[in-house]
Amino acid sequence: MSIIKRRKFLVGLVLSLFFHRFSNQSVSAQESQSVNIQWRVPAEQVNTVREELNFEGQVIPDKSTITDDRGLPLIYILIGAVALGQIATTLLEIYKDTKYGGVIVRKNKKGELLIENNANLERGTIIIDQGNEVKIIFKEKNDPKATELIQALTPLIK
Repeated sequence: MSIIKRRKFLVGLVLSLFFHRFSNQSVSAQESQSVNIQWRVPAEQVNTVREELNFEGQVIPDKSTITDDRGLPLIYILIGAVALGQIATTLLEIYKDTKYGGVIVRKNKKGELLIENNANLERGTIIIDQGNEVKIIFKEKNDPKATELIQALTPLIK
């Protein structure tokens, strides 16, 4: 191998290692960033979502939805702060086990992440609505990773 080819190879190797390390640090910092959420959760999933999120915020009934035959709301709202990485992991865990529908995540007017179930979506679908008609769609069958979800969620928290 000539000196010029070797030098180009080494420069490329060093640059790729640098960018790989930098991007991992960036995702790691994003992972631990705390985000305020409003997560509208079907009643049958509330306990599972709370456990997965290690959620310590408020859980209130959504009074705008209908109730079951016992008078209990069908939807509850989780309100509080959660690490972005925990949100991504929980979304992936919860929606691959969901019997129906998927979830849409977007930013609400208060700057919080609004997470809502949508029974019309294909099972296991997660849509990140970044606004300006940019939607990133994750499907359970494609085995998305938490880091991919974190990167898609990051523009919503800036």
